[in-house]
Amino acid sequence: PWGRLGLPSDVFTACLMSPVRAALTFYRVRGEGGSVLPEVASAAPRLVNGKPQDRSTPLGELTSIFTAVTDAIAWSSLPASVFQRLFREDGSLAEICRNFLLAVRVLRAFGLRAASRPALPEGTHSHHLWEVWDSTLEVFLLRLMQQQAFPASQPSPVPPSSPSAPLSKQQQQQQQQQQ
Repeated sequence: PWGRLGLPSDVFTACLMSPVRAALTFYRVRGEGGSVLPEVASAAPRLVNGKPQDRSTPLGELTSIFTAVTDAIAWSSLPASVFQRLFREDGSLAEICRNFLLAVRVLRAFGLRAASRPALPEGTHSHHLWEVWDSTLEVFLLRLMQQQAFPASQPSPVPPSSPSAPLSKQQQQQQQQQQ
């Protein structure tokens, strides 16, 4: 069934190994259902490129935002001692746990459940901060589409300083040059 939706055959592993790419695919699938802007959803995979560790690239910036959102979800959902052990003592374990939060969300959207030890509190899949991630993803993708449609030599119809979306280093430099 995953292939018909354009999802990888192992959605769980995709979420664990490439969370932003998996989130973009999930965003695209939801967009085809009409819940997000369809033109943005279909363009998402080709717009987001770069390295996850490089915040000057779209993939790096989204990875940084994903980390902040998932850490906030975990911090507000888990007991302090569990959060500290899973998200602060070991960077690799923290990354897998963040990605697992995404896997729980994506799988739950298809009526499936992922289990962990210790178990996550009920409701992490529908935590209100996922709405922040969704909104940020949409605004971020809209801005990338605008940058492609209106290169730096042409003025964009939307002002570059919107408080609802983060600016990449390149965008910040362009903004400073324009001032």
